[in-house]
Amino acid sequence: MATISALLVGGTSGIPSRNGDARQPVMLDAKIDFAAALAAKGSALAASDVIKALNVPVGCIVLAAGASIVTPVNSTTCTIGVGYVGSASAWASGFDIQGGAAGAYSTAVAAYNNFGATAGSVDVTLSTMTGTLSTGVIRVWALVLDTTPLFNNVGIALVGS
Repeated sequence: MATISALLVGGTSGIPSRNGDARQPVMLDAKIDFAAALAAKGSALAASDVIKALNVPVGCIVLAAGASIVTPVNSTTCTIGVGYVGSASAWASGFDIQGGAAGAYSTAVAAYNNFGATAGSVDVTLSTMTGTLSTGVIRVWALVLDTTPLFNNVGIALVGS
C-alpha cells in the first residue's frame, strides 16, 4: 500500500465558508487523474493504495463526501472507497470506477464526520483492482462546514450589557 499526496487540493488554514456572522457550507472538489497518480507514485497503482484528495482544516465537519466518474478507468476491474485515515470507506464504499459510466455518482454511506482538533483529508482508496490502471479521471467532492469560533473580540462589551 502506498499513500500518494502529490495530488492533494486545498490548504489547512480554513475554508471560505463565512458570510459576515453566518456560516455557509462550502463544496470542495478535486479531479483525480490516474495517469498523474501513477506518475506521482512512480510505480504501478495497486489495491489498497491511498490517494489524498482534499485537505480539511482543523475544526471542520464534512457533512457529506463522495466521488463521480469523469472518465472510466482502464483497468480490468477497480472499485474505490472515499474516506479518511482510520475509515477508508466512511462516505463511499465499493464504487465501481471501471464498469460505471461517465457521470455516475457514488452512493452515500455516512452523513458526516468531524475532524475536530486535527486537520484531515478526504482520501480515495483503491479497494479492489485487477489489471493495470493508467488512465481515467474521477471527481472527489466534499460538503464542508467550518465550526471554528466566529468572534475573537474578547473584552468588547455588547450593546446594552
